[in-house]
Order: sequence, then C-alpha cells, then structure tokens
Amino acid sequence: MRSSGVLDHVRGLGVHDHVCWGYRDPDDFRDHAGEFLVDGLALGQRPQYVVTSQDAPSALARLRRDPRLDRAVRDGVLRVTAIDSAYAGEAAVDPDAQVDWYVAATRDAVEAGFAGLRVVGEATPLVGTAGQFDAFARYEHLMDRRMPGVPFAALCGYDLTVLGEPAVAQIAVMHPFTNLDRPGFRLCGSSLPGCSVALGGELDLANADLFAAALDRTELPVVDGTITLDCTGLEFIDHRALMTLAERAGDATLVLLTPRSGPARVVDLLGLRSVRVERPA
Repeated sequence: MRSSGVLDHVRGLGVHDHVCWGYRDPDDFRDHAGEFLVDGLALGQRPQYVVTSQDAPSALARLRRDPRLDRAVRDGVLRVTAIDSAYAGEAAVDPDAQVDWYVAATRDAVEAGFAGLRVVGEATPLVGTAGQFDAFARYEHLMDRRMPGVPFAALCGYDLTVLGEPAVAQIAVMHPFTNLDRPGFRLCGSSLPGCSVALGGELDLANADLFAAALDRTELPVVDGTITLDCTGLEFIDHRALMTLAERAGDATLVLLTPRSGPARVVDLLGLRSVRVERPA
C-alpha cells in the first residue's frame, strides 16, 4: 500500500474488502484477479469471476495457470459468470436491487459452507452510458456500506483505455481501496458503531469537483436529525469541503467523528453551528 487506501497489489485483503482497480492491460488485471481469488480460497470464501461472454475463455485460461485456481475450477468451486447473469446487461442497474442480489448470493455461499463470497467483476461494460455510469456508481457506494456486516469482498475492474482515468476516479472514490492516486479521498462504508458512511484521505481544492459529484450520488443517512460520519481515516479537510458537507446536510446536524483537532478548528473559524466534531468512543 503506497498511501492511505492506495494499493500496489490486492494480496492480503480481508473478507469485507472492496477494491476499484483501473487497468490498461486486460492480462495485468486478470493476474491481479487471480491473486485476489487465491486469497479468497485461503479465507474460505466462494470465488466468482464475472466477465463478458467473449472475454470468458481468455480470463479463464489466465486463471488456470495457477494450480490452486485450476483445481477450484475443476472442482466447481470457482465460478466464471457472464455479466448478463449477474447484472442488468445493457440497462442501468437498480442500485438497491443489485445490492440485495449480492447479499443474497453471499448468504447462499455461507449456507453452502463457505466463509462468504469473493467476486472479481469486469465492470467496464456496465458503465457505457451516462445513466449506467451514475447508477453503477450509486450501487458501488451502497454495496460498500453493506459490506462491513456481510462477508462479501469484491475487486472491480475498469478499463482506463475505454473510460479514461477521470471517469474511473469518480467510481474509485466509492471504494475504500484503489490503485489510482488521483481521487485523493474516499466516501465509503464504515464499521464504526453509529456510522454507515466514512470519509477518508484528503479533501481539498484539487478534488473538490470529485467530492461534489460523489455527494450527488450519496444519500447521507439522517438519524434523529443527525448525520454522523466516520472521519477517523480523514487526514485533511479544507474549509470548502466542510462548507459543502454542511450545505448537503441541510437542516440536519452534522457530526464528524475524528481523533484529529484540525477539523474542529476549521469549524470554529467558519462559525458552522450545525457542525460538531467529536472524538470516536
């Protein structure tokens, strides 16, 4: 890991981890996919590879170079699944329904004796139009919010030569892990009690537009008139980002849980009465 949330590889991740991987060489991504699935086997998770029908033979052949994955294929443990059977094909996904689908698939894996479900998904064909892109980004965020309580791990592949890095960065921010440097922050799920959304990394002028776009695709949960965000992984936030958060909170009180003193100082300087900064319990 090069910095907070930025990965050089996908080895050693746990049963709840979620990675956005931008790639330029399909075989390079398939090699990372193999590492991710091998770790899943070691953890006892059911491995699944979701890929286009035309790419399935090449992807499967690449995986089977590893004897552990080859054995998993022969034993019927590793499943290679066509995109159309796992997603909505050319239609935009229904974010909530897609989350429910994977939660149910994870439950089925557990009932079959596995420790959970581990999926590698080639997501590029699922974000080809503006409508598909927006819906899938929303799904990625909602799925990540469910993952702390579900033994589901996913490696999501996006072809940078097709989509471009600025577009992939918009989806990368919805993951706790990525191989891209550009996003600089993440808006994802949290395992902190009382929180379902976490902010991490650095929020500044360089990623202000990315942050606004991510918030557009996110419904911050309001509980008893309060939005509580897990900011324990937030290394820096400037005054613009704080004001943006306060505006998006509307009439709700915004609570930032962080051990750092910097956000509290900025809140005081800006006089944001609807924002509180507290230390996590």
